[in-house]
Amino acid sequence: MKTYPLLNTPVPVISYCIFHQPKKGRSGDEYVNTMRALHERVQKESGEMKNAFAKGVREAIARESQMVSGLLSQFLTTPIQSDRAEVRRVIAEGIERSLGQAGMNSEIGVSWSSEGKTCFPPHRKALERKLQQNGKAYLQDLGFTSDGSAGDIFESVFVVEGGINLDLIEHSVRDRVGIYSPPHGTHLGESTTYTFGAYNLVYASGTRPPQEQKKGLVEISFSFSKPPVEYALFRKALAAGLEQYVSGDAALYTSLWQRKLGLGRGKEFILRFLCDEMKKLDGIMKWLHERRDPDFPAEALAEKGAMLLKELLA
Repeated sequence: MKTYPLLNTPVPVISYCIFHQPKKGRSGDEYVNTMRALHERVQKESGEMKNAFAKGVREAIARESQMVSGLLSQFLTTPIQSDRAEVRRVIAEGIERSLGQAGMNSEIGVSWSSEGKTCFPPHRKALERKLQQNGKAYLQDLGFTSDGSAGDIFESVFVVEGGINLDLIEHSVRDRVGIYSPPHGTHLGESTTYTFGAYNLVYASGTRPPQEQKKGLVEISFSFSKPPVEYALFRKALAAGLEQYVSGDAALYTSLWQRKLGLGRGKEFILRFLCDEMKKLDGIMKWLHERRDPDFPAEALAEKGAMLLKELLA
């Protein structure tokens, strides 16, 4: 994880999450295609922002280097014209190095995004049935209809690095999602219910697949709340338990997220397992069932956790 060196503070990785459900009668395929177009547009705009920012920084460094080089040449007793380019290069490298040391080189734009459709398959094991029922109840508490009578429920996730990108994601995501603007579709204007939330990354293991290779993957997630224990101890115990899971036949990418203060509804923590197949649920259930560590919050996850299974569509 990157840090702001001068402050010795981690640069937060933030996920901006939107649950939404189309209005009754809205075509499922049309709605999905609309959301796919949204993700493509966000990634395109994100790339444009990243390139524009990098170009602006390069141009600013070049201007500053040229100015400093010109000032220095006035003090040289025997200025050599051929040295000018080398002087500018050294100055430019020094400025770039200073920016990096100050932690001002975070990635610009959306680094990853996904569109997932929730599904509720039948389960044979009691623990799986219980956790899935908790997931349905959780969605109902958020205002969604999870019994299948009102269409599918989707989750859009956009991941950024550093607080500066929250301003950018507001422009790229909120305005695109919240208004009627062809060809992007009506988005949440055609949703009967939707909720927003922002989360900080607490723990991650594995490799998240490239943006173009995530379609067809599945995500197994658990939303849960912290029991009466200190946050630092709670996160440490969770991370230790997850290290035991990822040492075996693990998911492609495992991540733990904590909701940013005051930004969103619902439970405070989300544990996400990005997998290549739904069969990975067996290993996750085994890991949960066998956790005997005294500090591991087994009750928060295995008893009160809300499990949601999602197929990634974009």
